[in-house]
Amino acid sequence: MKLMLAVSVMFLTIVGCKEKSSIEPVSVAAASDVAASRAPAAPPPVASAAPAVKKSLCSQLDGWTKDLVDSCVEAEQVQPRYRTMNQDANGEGMVRAMELVRISGHLRKETAAKGKALRQRITDLEALDLEPKEVPVRDQLLKGLTLDAVIFERYSEAFHLGAKGFILLDQISEMVAGTLQLSKKLDVDLHKQCAATTASPIGISPTAPSASGPSGTPASETPTPAIVAGSTGMVLIPPGTFTMGSDTGNGSERPARAVTITQPFLVDKLEVTAGDYQHCVSAGSCSPTSIHGPAATADSVETQSDLCTAGDPLKTNYPINCIDRKQAEAYCEFDGKRLPTEAEWEYAARGKSGFKYPWGETVSGCDQAIVGGCQKGTAAVGSRPAGASPFGALDMAGNVWEWVADGWSDNPAGLGTSDPVAPPGNFLGVIRGGSWDFSAPHATTWSRFKFTIGSGHVNTGVRCAKSGGG
Repeated sequence: MKLMLAVSVMFLTIVGCKEKSSIEPVSVAAASDVAASRAPAAPPPVASAAPAVKKSLCSQLDGWTKDLVDSCVEAEQVQPRYRTMNQDANGEGMVRAMELVRISGHLRKETAAKGKALRQRITDLEALDLEPKEVPVRDQLLKGLTLDAVIFERYSEAFHLGAKGFILLDQISEMVAGTLQLSKKLDVDLHKQCAATTASPIGISPTAPSASGPSGTPASETPTPAIVAGSTGMVLIPPGTFTMGSDTGNGSERPARAVTITQPFLVDKLEVTAGDYQHCVSAGSCSPTSIHGPAATADSVETQSDLCTAGDPLKTNYPINCIDRKQAEAYCEFDGKRLPTEAEWEYAARGKSGFKYPWGETVSGCDQAIVGGCQKGTAAVGSRPAGASPFGALDMAGNVWEWVADGWSDNPAGLGTSDPVAPPGNFLGVIRGGSWDFSAPHATTWSRFKFTIGSGHVNTGVRCAKSGGG
């Protein structure tokens, strides 16, 4: 009893629980009112800038809407992380309680930093000197960013409250799930709206690809795709040096740097299909798929499970989805293969020319990839041959996100420049390539996304690799 009392007192003292807190239920509708009340005051009018330096909302929309969706997904994953840690700590004594305090403090700092970053986005956005046609776009994005900033501020407050924060976590869960869906729709709608007001669609450069890499060295010619005999359905990726990352990407995607893959490898030309995966399940080597794991919500299970392709006789040639990383690893092992490393995946997707998308620098509607706004759900694998990578792999942009072998790293550039790979980790992994429910900027060759390795969703799939040349 004394030990339990000591743990309780220490926990409350270190976390800093407040004697009095104003926790009120929050709905998605009410969240908009909260966002409006907390939005920063509009800055004084900005003098019109010279055309050469004038900022354009459309030119910056790629990263900003991507930030919005990414942070919403992060928010959706924070709550189960905190719940799991608290359950682990419950009844385990002082050491476990102290560990919970430490991790809780770390998460509070993480969420506070995210809220601050989103607030800065809001300030930057309000300061833009815009054309009248761009103002409606700006206003929609402001609403989404402000609402998301409020979510992270609420999470930070919950972690500060420690054990009492569970009340607040429960009350904002609806807000988080609702905002994620709203943000995905906003992401797609804004790109459509902005594309209609500019000469070039969002995420598309009107200029031809640069003839040089990040260091000014001439880019190699696009290699001829090669399907290797004896390795049915795979393409050969030769050793080589390529541009990984981007100077214009989000934090963990920067900077653009030269990375070398020293050994040849093979990668599946197509994403693993539902029919392929069923053979593994029937053999007892793979487990059935479903929406599951820490990233799954009751709402997503109820409303989106019919989008999982497994078991649908009409979708045997569609990509398997609703798959977590362990299931992806199990399938690749069953097929005598493995997951590609993140560096291998990016090299296979963009080649030595350093393309923004697997096929080049521009996006033409839905002809090259199934991304947000094209359709609800996945499409048959290989149905967009115009989107082939320089090595001949298909669907490396859109359709489903693809698991890679690496665990999540906030600084992959620090892993080295020769065959870099991050430790697999035990909570957060990496998915690449974008999907049918994320807009085109998420499907760039350098775009990377963190996801809990034990989660499977309607947009997670797999493509396997194999060491050597055949």
